[in-house]
Amino acid sequence: MDNNILNQNIAVIDLGSNSLRMQIATVFEKSYKIVCEYKEIIRIGDDLFQNGKLTKNSISKLNKIFMEIKTLMDSYNVVSYRAVATATLRSAPNGGKIIEEIHQKSGIKVEIIDGEDEAKLSFLGVKSCFNLKKYNALITDIGGGSSEFILSEKGEIKSIMTKKLGGARIKHNFLKNDPPKFEEVETLKHFIRKELSDLNEYDVDVIICTGGTSNNLSAVAYLREKKDHTSQIKYTTRDFLRSFINEIKRKKISSISKIKGVEEKRADLLLPIAIQIDQILELTGRSGFYTFSGGLRTGLIIDTLNRYGIHLPFQTLEIDVNQARLIEIGNKFHFNEEHALKVSQLAGIIFDKLHTLLEIPKEYKEILHAAAVLHDIGNFISLSKHHLHTEYLILNTDLTGFNSYERAIVSQIARYHRKRFPKKTDPLYDLVKKKDIDVTLKLAAILRVADALDRTHKGKVEDIQIEIIENNIIFKPIHQGDISMEKSNFDEKKDFLETYTGFKVTII
Repeated sequence: MDNNILNQNIAVIDLGSNSLRMQIATVFEKSYKIVCEYKEIIRIGDDLFQNGKLTKNSISKLNKIFMEIKTLMDSYNVVSYRAVATATLRSAPNGGKIIEEIHQKSGIKVEIIDGEDEAKLSFLGVKSCFNLKKYNALITDIGGGSSEFILSEKGEIKSIMTKKLGGARIKHNFLKNDPPKFEEVETLKHFIRKELSDLNEYDVDVIICTGGTSNNLSAVAYLREKKDHTSQIKYTTRDFLRSFINEIKRKKISSISKIKGVEEKRADLLLPIAIQIDQILELTGRSGFYTFSGGLRTGLIIDTLNRYGIHLPFQTLEIDVNQARLIEIGNKFHFNEEHALKVSQLAGIIFDKLHTLLEIPKEYKEILHAAAVLHDIGNFISLSKHHLHTEYLILNTDLTGFNSYERAIVSQIARYHRKRFPKKTDPLYDLVKKKDIDVTLKLAAILRVADALDRTHKGKVEDIQIEIIENNIIFKPIHQGDISMEKSNFDEKKDFLETYTGFKVTII
């Protein structure tokens, strides 16, 4: 590992047909944290499709933006960067001269990558957030100039296709009127279906779409359904997609841009990309699709870290992606990983032995695991009242594999791993549904005693025997060394368990 990169800032730049995006991230040993994001809708693909090359106006716009980006990178003391360009500069006959001019004026070197490399980077980003080992997945990266398709079987790439089906390209070629004529829409639909006819042969369990306009479609759906539209991962049904296509296919672009959630500069791309996704679902027999924001950029950051010898937990540990992301989040906030994993292990043992008695459904074990791993991340802000800071950080962090409501429950379990019983004025009663309050506090009770059993952060308790005799729950830790401090802390923190079970709790 190149330790010179740790705690330093790196940048990645994605120059696409529709937009230019940059992310600056601080590098940690097993994680990274985005500290700055830059986005500009540039639509240089339109210029290429209309004029056969990029004109002076687009080139001037790119030079100006890259000089701004260089200023930002310098202000954040970026020590390493990677900038890649995709379909438009691949296709533009003057693409090579443009990146030479960008380098000359801004000092930033841009690499034009081919469709296969673009797909592999998007796949790496998706793989960091989805348990692909469980599925046969079709990942589509729908840009402005091209669409990349990756077929993944149980987490491994089996094939990659690049198609000239970018939203701006097919809009320019087929939807020439505003609103488009019926014949234009039907011709586009049949063209896409013919181009993607090979998808009929794929046995696909899940569809994952990346790209800004695909994400905008899902954001519109989530706003209408009053879901958390800021979530990095969203699931959108084909029923919504087809209804939305029918809604907008007769509208002018100016009217589409006024729909709640629509990004104005993407309004003209929503219909062609929605039609494309609908045809993908038709050909694969799927009833909905996931979207993932930041596919290429996320993959680019991870690939850059790998080049420095830094590999994230999902790449190195034999655990599922959800658990790996929790460890990444913990490292982002400089947690004590050994303590967090020990508390999670002990909480899991207690859950397995008491969940029937406590009437907690088995599916809550994963939620308890998340709270246990993250219970101390609030120390990143302050040791004082760190449980409240932990609550805040969890509520404002995207937990892969958990929806916004599950994240709220995780935050409350972690909040009550120490200190007092909840008051009616606490956020618990606003964030968690009344029917789930009891189970949330029982899980917090388990976390409290699990945390107590590693009070010294030395991992002395290896296992726990639990006996239930009449109205008594008796804990018998199997341990190495003196655990007098653990026992003392256990007695201080068993109050929740006694209150929410009605049993007397002792440790011997």
